[in-house]
Amino acid sequence: MITLKLFPTLRAYLPPGRASCESFTVDPAEIGKQDIRVRDLIAYLELPENKVHMTIVNGTMIRNFNHKIEDRDT
Repeated sequence: MITLKLFPTLRAYLPPGRASCESFTVDPAEIGKQDIRVRDLIAYLELPENKVHMTIVNGTMIRNFNHKIEDRDT
């Protein structure tokens, strides 16, 4: 599972059931790809890529949307 935490400004783009969640998990199998990248998560959540200004993976700021995401990452 991948744990996602979104800033409130991005939560507004989530479906109503998830919009109030501070954090939630996504099963990598749901995304349908073997190598999941930050970009894939943005697309899966249908977030406007131009609104994502910062990504942090396991406490490290990531500037590259092609950064690979592993199972159990946050």
